Amino acid sequence: MPLGIKAAILGPGEDRPKQWDALILNHLNKLYPNEYSKVASHVMMGIYSLVLAKTKLMTLISNIKTIKVKTGFGGMVENKGSVVIRY
Repeated sequence: MPLGIKAAILGPGEDRPKQWDALILNHLNKLYPNEYSKVASHVMMGIYSLVLAKTKLMTLISNIKTIKVKTGFGGMVENKGSVVIRY
């Protein structure tokens, strides 16, 4: 991975999830052209969840919900917790 790309997607920032999505999907599309699509993604501090599905199955996926549950310091801080994606 070139240093510019690595520096752009690591560390804090609001655009990081979108950059990870693009990086992963671009790589998959090189291996399997247009075979996979993003269902959903969600981030909580260092936890990043991305769900992909075969593009031909996307019409079967509905009611997508994402949530993060903070459990650190009485549910106020994201140092512990979980990311959930439901469909």
